[in-house]
Amino acid sequence: EDIDVFEGESATFKCRISPAEYTNVQWFLDKTPLHTNELNEIQSRQGGYHELTLKQLTVKDSGVVTFEAGDKKSSVNLFVKALPAGFKEELKDTECTEGETAALCCELSKPDTAVEWRKEDKLLHPSSKHEMRQKGAVAELLIHQLQQEDAGSYTCCTRDQKTAATLTVNALPVLFKRGLRNEE
Repeated sequence: EDIDVFEGESATFKCRISPAEYTNVQWFLDKTPLHTNELNEIQSRQGGYHELTLKQLTVKDSGVVTFEAGDKKSSVNLFVKALPAGFKEELKDTECTEGETAALCCELSKPDTAVEWRKEDKLLHPSSKHEMRQKGAVAELLIHQLQQEDAGSYTCCTRDQKTAATLTVNALPVLFKRGLRNEE
């Protein structure tokens, strides 16, 4: 029976042979012979039972698992599915002053995951106003030359998940160049 698992999980395969004492047996992933190591655990048990556990699976481990005993073989398909990217570090509410540059930053669970940025529900595109950066698992949106209308809710979206934060833009303080004077 085919097995579906997510990356990072383990998968266990069991087979029973007769005669139970038969020892000319081998497990394969695709056509590669498997041996016990830190990622593969192979056990032979009483009664002709044989067991293979594949640990910390990756998408590349998808393939055909085969157990051979002499000239007899039994095979199943192993499908390792990618985990959806999540957020290790969410966006945080940010407060800046007009004229400054705001930086909204989040960290994903997988490096180089495609993201898109939105303000309210409007998709943002790279421009002199909005600069999008991504290095490894860190995604960052820079909003240059802040104005009052830049305030609002910003969202970083992957295919499956999203994180949002509010940007508050404070007005520049009013400064008097010259105080009040009596002109009489």
